[in-house]
Amino acid sequence: MSSIIIFFVVLTVLILVHEMGHFLSAKFVGAKVEEFGLGFPPRLWSVKFGDTVYSLNLIFFGGFVKILGEDEKEENSALITSDSLASKTLRQQALVIISGVSFNWLLAWLIFFISFMAVGLPTASSMLKSGLDGRGQIVIDEIIPYSPAEQAGLSSGDIIVAVAQEEEKLIGADLNIESFVNFLEKEEEVLFTISYLRDGEEKDISLSPIKISGYDRPLIGLIFESSVERLGFFNALKESLILTFTLTVSILIAIISLIAGLFVGDLSITEAVYGPIGIVGVVGQASQVGFFNLLFLVAIISINLAIINLLPFPALDGGRLLFIAVEGLSGRALPRKIVNTINWAGLILLLIIMILVTYGDIWRIFGS
Repeated sequence: MSSIIIFFVVLTVLILVHEMGHFLSAKFVGAKVEEFGLGFPPRLWSVKFGDTVYSLNLIFFGGFVKILGEDEKEENSALITSDSLASKTLRQQALVIISGVSFNWLLAWLIFFISFMAVGLPTASSMLKSGLDGRGQIVIDEIIPYSPAEQAGLSSGDIIVAVAQEEEKLIGADLNIESFVNFLEKEEEVLFTISYLRDGEEKDISLSPIKISGYDRPLIGLIFESSVERLGFFNALKESLILTFTLTVSILIAIISLIAGLFVGDLSITEAVYGPIGIVGVVGQASQVGFFNLLFLVAIISINLAIINLLPFPALDGGRLLFIAVEGLSGRALPRKIVNTINWAGLILLLIIMILVTYGDIWRIFGS
């Protein structure tokens, strides 16, 4: 139950941040915001400041912004008032539309920025040492009980200086925690030889990864404790921007690959995409690990929502931007009936996709 509550809180925050972007940009261009609602009707309480009604609604999930002229483009321009969004230039309309996803992106960056200053940037530097002979060395922090590493005699404090598998070998400057873990990502029954130091004496042991309960891939059972380093303002600013940009590119590539895979039949939408039920589980796991782990997940979901919303698909912000682009290039707006028909078709398709991914979530939980 707690995971469900956290999920609803997280998604509500992300939606409200998105709508806040639309709200502020509409105010900026002089469009009238008729209502800013927390949750969805029926309305429980409301108050009016200026031209805007601020409401609290019964369905306490997400929120909405109602902008005058947002969904109406009258054929008779005389019916459009000066404070209507439809009366604004195409650039101003595009600004209002794109501000929602921009705020989701800014939220992700802000989470990373504050986290890097308050908690720190994860690093494995304290677990790495440079040997007298210049070799890279990895310090073992913990051993998983009953694992191959424990059975082979490795223990906390041992220093790994090399790992080999047949003709492949990882040693020297190439040896670090990331390369070591990637090197071991083989199938079960593959035999590795690990060279390590204990009390200044170098020893060799051989072992194979096995499936360990609670983990999704074969492991040998070593745990390396990553430390964190708090960053100053400018370093946090730089690293948070880099991480946000890197994640944006990675998620965009993943989404494009997913869409391509669905079209060519390599992937099934029920298997490849997580819906609300699946995300509830992921959010619950992140919250159990720690508050800042949950914040990082929120940032990643926020970037994901921003990218998906920008897709040129009817009923999404990207679809609305596409209509504006068509109007700008052709010099005339598409007929309202055509736009409404396309948007309704897109909305129905989105609902079908949501039903399919929810089915996939349920199948993952209760299926064979």
